[in-house]
Formats: sequence, structure tokens, C-alpha cells
Amino acid sequence: MSENLTVAEKAIVAKASQDLYRYERTCEEHSAVLSRDLEGCIKAHEEYTANSNPMSFMPPREEFDRHIEESEKVLKKDCRTVLDHLHVVHAAYFLCRLLMKKVSEHGEHVYSEFIRKKGELDKQYLYGFPEFPAAIPVSSEPEPPDLYPNILAARPFELKEVMNLPRVSVQETELIQYQRRPELLLRETFMYFDEDEAKYQVIRIPAFLTADQERLFYVVYADEGPEAFAFISVHLFEILRTSERFLTKI
Repeated sequence: MSENLTVAEKAIVAKASQDLYRYERTCEEHSAVLSRDLEGCIKAHEEYTANSNPMSFMPPREEFDRHIEESEKVLKKDCRTVLDHLHVVHAAYFLCRLLMKKVSEHGEHVYSEFIRKKGELDKQYLYGFPEFPAAIPVSSEPEPPDLYPNILAARPFELKEVMNLPRVSVQETELIQYQRRPELLLRETFMYFDEDEAKYQVIRIPAFLTADQERLFYVVYADEGPEAFAFISVHLFEILRTSERFLTKI
């Protein structure tokens, strides 16, 4: 909880949660524009991926601040084409990744408070408007325990079930569709490189739910048993952005 943080850590949490909220909203706004022209988005994505771009990889830690500054400039771009909007979406996602990586370096207690604070912002400014004050005074009693489980039981699966199946890189148009229709992710299987573990991971998504305006996706890891772990949407889409999707659902 916030009372366990130092003054400096509270300042980090306050700024980082505001920044992450801003990055996510920017990404959603420009993704909505792209979703209205999927054919143009496909062409723009082909043009985007044909050129080397620093937002396609995680830079060395000592270069984070430079990349953040450059990406912030992209967010202020006066978008006139579909490609312009696509650049902003990539920059916003890239900033989310860098920011979460930076905050995680301050320890789990800071990172947990950062995610909690960000959730408060999502509720306070739902759809871009502040919530109206409650008609009934809010009780000072402790909040009830979280109603949404961090872990669900799900069907386990083994790596050998999928490794011989064909797979393709996840495209920007797919990410947009997944954001609009999260049910499309159910039973899909993906492979990505886990930078923290320094190895490839294979995951399947058996379920999702909506909790306080935030979607939670449950993820099962290959060869890791029946536990499905909850991921907030920004974490999952960070993974999917650099993933390959298996063409057969299991």
C-alpha cells in the first residue's frame, strides 16, 4: 500500500501512473482511427515494417531516456495519414513497455502500487470524463477483498501439442481486432521471447473477464500445469506485439 512507500517512491508512482494512463488513452484513440480503415492500416503496416524502426525492440537500459524523449515527440505528431496514426500507436505501446520496465526496477512494492494507482485513474476518467460524485457518502470501512481471482484453473497443455503447427507473426490489424473483440483471443496460442527469463514461452488464453473497466486475460503456460494467470490488457498486448500466433486453436 502507498503508506509503505517513501516520498520519492510515491512521486514515482504518481507520475508513472499518469504517464501510463496517457499512453494507453493515446493508443486507444489512434487505434480507433485505424480500425475505420483496415485496408489502409494493412498497407501502412507493410510500409512501417519495411523500414527499420527503434520501437520494434527493447533498447539497452542506458538508452531508455533518449527513446522515451523521442517517442514522446511522436505522440505530439499532427497525424494526416493512416501511417501517421500507426506511428503514434507504436510509439504509445513502446512507451508503455519502457515505462513498466523502469517502474519494475524499483521493486515489487512500487510496481504493485503503480498498477493499483493506474486502475484508479481508469475508473476516475472512464471514457475521458470524471466520474460524478457518489450520491451516498462513501464508507470509511476497509475495501472488500478483490472479487476477481489472480489465478484460475484451466486445461493444461504441453509444448509438443503445438510445436509442429505453423505460426505467423501477429500483425497490427490483429491487435486492433483483439482490442475491439477480446473473445477472438480465446483458445489462441502464441509464442514469444521472454526477456526476463531469456527463453521462448508458449502461452494459451482460455478466458478473460472485465473488472472495474479493466479487462483481465488469463494465460496458461505450456508444460507449467493447469494454472491460468491474470494479465491486465496492457501487459498482454505488450507480449502479443512481438509474438507469433499458432494457426490452429487447441
